[in-house]
Amino acid sequence: SARSARSARSARSVRSVRSVRSARSARSMRSARSMRSMRSAHSARSARST
Repeated sequence: SARSARSARSARSVRSVRSVRSARSARSMRSARSMRSMRSAHSARSARST
């Protein structure tokens, strides 16, 4: 019973770590995309103003 509990705990921790990692990567990808779009818009605005 102790072994099954340990395996269940390790599986749960692995699952939570994987979900956290995927959420973090998705968030970083989203923030990078928004930053890139903001930068391109800013550069276009500055070029238009000059």
